[in-house]
Amino acid sequence: MFHRNSALDAKNFFDSPDEDIPRFVHNQFGATLGGPIIRDKLFFFSAYEGTRTRQGQSFVSTVPTEVFRRGDFSEHPNTIFDPLTTRPDPDGEGFIRDPFPNNTVPADRIDPVGRNLVDLYPLPNRPGIVNNFVFNPTREVDGGNSTSRWTIGPPSATISRTGSAWEELTFSIRARSRRLLWARAGSGPPGARISNLPSKRPTPFRRRPSMNSASA
Repeated sequence: MFHRNSALDAKNFFDSPDEDIPRFVHNQFGATLGGPIIRDKLFFFSAYEGTRTRQGQSFVSTVPTEVFRRGDFSEHPNTIFDPLTTRPDPDGEGFIRDPFPNNTVPADRIDPVGRNLVDLYPLPNRPGIVNNFVFNPTREVDGGNSTSRWTIGPPSATISRTGSAWEELTFSIRARSRRLLWARAGSGPPGARISNLPSKRPTPFRRRPSMNSASA
């Protein structure tokens, strides 16, 4: 089992210094279960690993300030022009327009649809007209991974090994799954005894003579 939370975490660079660290909880856990179903014939083994994560994300965005919502853009560096004053430029090609006085759009010129739309934005929680809103949505991750195995072995194959139950079960599954391979070789791995298998062993490996012995 593995556990981690925000109690010992450092604060994110973009988090507000006046607020708590965003929540973070990460858990990994698992379990295994195995054993015989039919003695010396049928075995099972299952494993499960799960992950549960709740992590607060830090995002920085820009939202309209309270004065911007009223049409007052006097703090904005760009000039707001009145579209109703658009007219041909008498000194050349193109068109010209007059700016709103004090860079402020009159209240009666703000469309009700636009007013309702801007009200959907939250108010800033940081100073300034840009990067003035920090929010921490929670990212949720629920994952899991499971494995199940079944092993069938003949009653003539006997596995003997000292150790814990976990080691015996793991070794038993591997030994029985490779029974045919060991039967052809006529032997088994260290610590195991397989009976009623062909006694014929493979041809011994013969070392090739060295160059010195051949020349002598």
